[in-house]
Amino acid sequence: MTYSTFRTIVAARMPGAALLLCLGIGGCANSPLPSLTTGSLFGSKPDAQAAAVKVAPEARNDPMMRTLQVSRTAAKAQRCGFHFDAARLKGTFMASEGGQPGADVAELAKLDKVYGGSFNGTIRATTADEAYCSPARTKHIKDELGRHLAGDFAPGKAFVDPNEADDGGIFAGSGGLLDPNADTSSFKSPSLANTF
Repeated sequence: MTYSTFRTIVAARMPGAALLLCLGIGGCANSPLPSLTTGSLFGSKPDAQAAAVKVAPEARNDPMMRTLQVSRTAAKAQRCGFHFDAARLKGTFMASEGGQPGADVAELAKLDKVYGGSFNGTIRATTADEAYCSPARTKHIKDELGRHLAGDFAPGKAFVDPNEADDGGIFAGSGGLLDPNADTSSFKSPSLANTF
């Protein structure tokens, strides 16, 4: 192949390659997946108010989610030693679901089965963890249980542990060169230690 033939082939395919590159980059920007940005790599500094409060996503408000929410809250409350009538809470909840528009006997039977399975599964899952009933978790359970006992069965916010560390990105907390808070005194090269 001669240089002129090679040049002709490359020139003919360049617009197509450029178009694919543009579409590929544009597709990444509109992706529903979390994007990889320089801020996620190097630990961008979010505003102080957003960093101080962790917020869980809003839950769906349908019969299945309400059933799971109430049954799990009741099981967690029982696990953490709250004194309440779990059977009465279940009865009040099932009566509320029976009064919803479009509720039928088959749906209520399914919800009753899901409630029991979720309640028992949550009890089994939380029993092994001795530190499960932390003060923050207990406060969250108390708030949710109070809402449910008052007749509000809408799904609430999920528990977010305030002691859980936010990693802030791929390289955050690595202690390496890309961590702005890393102790660089242990690096062998003095020129690198003062670079960052």
